[in-house]
Amino acid sequence: MLRYQKRDNNIYPSFVSVTDSSLINICQNLNDTFARSIKKQRCELEEQLQEQFSMHRALSPRKEKIVIGLKKLFFDRCTFDDHNFDEFQAFREKIFLTSSMILSKNALNDYQDYQFKISDTANISIDDIQSKIYSDLPEFQCIQGFEPMSPEKMLHRYNCALVQGLLVYAREIKILLSTTDSGLLRQLFKYLRFYRLLAYYEKIDAQYQIIIDGPLQVIQQSSQYGIRLSQLFPAILLLPAWELEAIIQKPKQKAMVLKIDHNINIQSHYYHFINYTPPEIEWFFQSFQKEMPDWKIEENQDFLHIEKEQTCFPDYTLIHKSGKLFFLEIFHPWHAKQLKERTASLNKNNKYPLILAASKKITQMPELKKSLQNNEYFQRFGFLYREFPLVETLKEVLEKNLLSVDS
Repeated sequence: MLRYQKRDNNIYPSFVSVTDSSLINICQNLNDTFARSIKKQRCELEEQLQEQFSMHRALSPRKEKIVIGLKKLFFDRCTFDDHNFDEFQAFREKIFLTSSMILSKNALNDYQDYQFKISDTANISIDDIQSKIYSDLPEFQCIQGFEPMSPEKMLHRYNCALVQGLLVYAREIKILLSTTDSGLLRQLFKYLRFYRLLAYYEKIDAQYQIIIDGPLQVIQQSSQYGIRLSQLFPAILLLPAWELEAIIQKPKQKAMVLKIDHNINIQSHYYHFINYTPPEIEWFFQSFQKEMPDWKIEENQDFLHIEKEQTCFPDYTLIHKSGKLFFLEIFHPWHAKQLKERTASLNKNNKYPLILAASKKITQMPELKKSLQNNEYFQRFGFLYREFPLVETLKEVLEKNLLSVDS
């Protein structure tokens, strides 16, 4: 549950103190309760928490809202049964059809007689029917695991979630980074790439300014984009010095400005870049290595300066055995605006062989489709893809330009 205050045109998250003894006690009780709930159904745990924390309502309405938010975060740390939907749908259908047949053909003495006849006809025990018939619904799913978190860390996680909840409604986000540590910067941009976010980069003196369009600026899949955008915030917290400004506009409300910086002292629950590789990326790497033995593909590690202060951070570096370098930047359906601006810049200044892979969904916008068709740079170094770039198409672009590109 989001908690914040509004003053003038600004919005302020209502952070909690990570040293508040009553909140620490609440978190410890939640930790213990969740840890004892393995193999219980979600609805059983919900009932237990309702009884256990009804006492906290006497503290204040503020604490009640905090408890609701903390419970949500603790549930996020649980793993539940991964049921086969089709299997349980077929099970329910069998029981319902059996029940219908019995009700139409038999005189029943009582409910117990009704249960017995269903069990006998379907050849399934009454206990199995009762435990399985709705067990794939969220409230009846069994908890299979729980990852505990110390009370202090959970309160940091709660404060982080307050900001993340607002960023889902961001129209635009500006981040100013004061670090010169290239390793930390690369880590942040790896997170940007991992969450498929595309940003504008500018170097201003010794600082980097990053501008990211929010979900309200994205035509397609805005809710999923907003979630991915909010997931970037814990990665920002890993940096030593930063400032963030976002325009927040919740539905049917006027736009407000969120301004925060590293002085909020929230500890991130991210420790290092996630090493998980999505299946489509793994497949792409394997296909590239198999189909193109004269090339190497690596995750990109540095910025490219396009023009003036405009900078980009490509997804991959492609290295030919001759030593020639190419770069690959992938534009997803929600990157239409960035693609249009990138192609316009590269048309004027193409000192880097930057290959642009664009989703075909972007060309559903007639204006952009025409722009790409008329853009000399894209016609030479760009190509379209459906779900994910194909190595065969990338190979054609590389071979077409290999001889004309300097080492």
